[in-house]
Amino acid sequence: MTQYNKQIDRRHMLKGAAGASLVLAAGCVSTTDDDNGDDDDDGATDAGSDDEDAYEIGMVDALTGSIADFGERNQRGLGLR
Repeated sequence: MTQYNKQIDRRHMLKGAAGASLVLAAGCVSTTDDDNGDDDDDGATDAGSDDEDAYEIGMVDALTGSIADFGERNQRGLGLR
């Protein structure tokens, strides 16, 4: 009787991880419009939206701890706009 080696080597582990990450990334890609085909115009607008193509960029900064200097510098840079 032959004994089967059930150990997973590094190459198979990396192939599996790469395949799983591709599957997860494929789920994040959207190929449809965000309006879901609703053509009814009820006069509702998005909060704070002046332009249809406008978008907001968020920022997370550490304002305490050992990297607080970087966060404070980023906050000052944000105030320049």
